[in-house]
Amino acid sequence: MKVRAQLLVAATVLLAVAWLAGSAWQTSPTGTSLVLGLLLPLVVLGGLTTVYVVQLTRSRRPATLEVRAGAFVAPPAYLRVAVHASVFLAIGAMVAGQALRDLADVPAISVPLLALASLQILLYVPSVRAVFGDQPRVELRPEGLKLFNVLGTRAMPWEAIAVGPYPRQRRQDVNEMAIGRPELVHRSGLERWLGQRKVMLPPLVATDPMFLAAAVNHYLFHAEHRAAIGTPAEYARLYGVLTGRPDAPPAPA
Repeated sequence: MKVRAQLLVAATVLLAVAWLAGSAWQTSPTGTSLVLGLLLPLVVLGGLTTVYVVQLTRSRRPATLEVRAGAFVAPPAYLRVAVHASVFLAIGAMVAGQALRDLADVPAISVPLLALASLQILLYVPSVRAVFGDQPRVELRPEGLKLFNVLGTRAMPWEAIAVGPYPRQRRQDVNEMAIGRPELVHRSGLERWLGQRKVMLPPLVATDPMFLAAAVNHYLFHAEHRAAIGTPAEYARLYGVLTGRPDAPPAPA
């Protein structure tokens, strides 16, 4: 799954470069200019958007966590992250390409469009980089919760969380938590500039959001089990409590 996501992002970046290069040297409305600057981006963007919608609405994420040394981990949903980044990269490249093609004729419109498109592309660079790393993900640890977002990290002791995540009615919705003691939370990257009293669990993880929310809430209310987080025996117990199934939990997808 990770390799396919990386190939998708790499292909989108190469196409974006081709669109921009074609738009820069094709200033006349020739057939090549039309294909490179308009038709090809629209076709690719339509395909990416279709995949993204299917991923959000039809694909069911498993109710599993990975057992790693000292942590239970909700790993990244690599394909979702890749499609999300690719859609907006394609949009930015298409708008920038059109602006480059019209730059000489209508600079008053093309220059602002080019600036906005360039900003949009830059904003999604962290999402592209995340596909080649291990983000976004959520780690449940004996000492607390650690969120790895594409913009930074938050390490939250259990004592800092006032209200745990509550599942919404739809599975693709984000789970929100209230922070009672923000002074205990360690933040890095752009997470330093985001809200201190509320935090969202990263939505683009491979674990079912309702299962993840239930796991976090379980340890908020049952401090006696936190020390065993990260062990296979504790994961089997947690899975049985949350699902009502005493059999062995399935391996994470």
